[in-house]
Amino acid sequence: HTQLGSDIVADTVAAAVVLEKPFAVIDLGTATTISAVNATGELIGVIIAPGVRLSVDALSQNAAELPYISLSEPKALLGKNTEDSMISGSVYGTAAMIDGIITRLCEEFGRDYISVIACGGLAGDVIPFCQTEIEIEPYLTLNGLNHIYKLNQRKGKST
Repeated sequence: HTQLGSDIVADTVAAAVVLEKPFAVIDLGTATTISAVNATGELIGVIIAPGVRLSVDALSQNAAELPYISLSEPKALLGKNTEDSMISGSVYGTAAMIDGIITRLCEEFGRDYISVIACGGLAGDVIPFCQTEIEIEPYLTLNGLNHIYKLNQRKGKST
C-alpha cells in the first residue's frame, strides 16, 4: 500500500495550520495513530497501534478471566482489583507509549521539544495521563477537511 488514510491527511493538514514544525499528531480512536511532520512540513511517517478500546476488548475476549469493562479515569497507577487494573493498564499504558514515541521523535528531530496535538474520541481519556505537553483539539480532523476543501475551492476558481 502506498496511500495514507484520509483522517491522517486531514489531521496533519489541520495541525500544520496551528503548530510550529516539527510536530506530531496523535489520533486516539479505533486505532491509535501518531503522525510525524518534520521542520520542512513533510509527513515523514506514521505509527499505527491498537486503540485503547480495541486493546481492552481483545483482553476481555481472549483472556477467560478478564471481564468486559467500561473505560474510565484510572483511580491510581496500580489497580487493586481486576477492573481497576485493566483500566490503569490501558490508559497509563497508552499514555506511556505516546510519551515514549514523542521522546524518540524529539531525538530523531534533534530537539528537546516538538509540538504535539491530539484528537479522536479517546483523546480526553488518555492525554491527561501523558507526561508530554499535548494539546487536545476534538475537531482537528474536521478542521483539516475544511481547510482542504477551501484550498480546493481556491484552486478551482484560479483555473
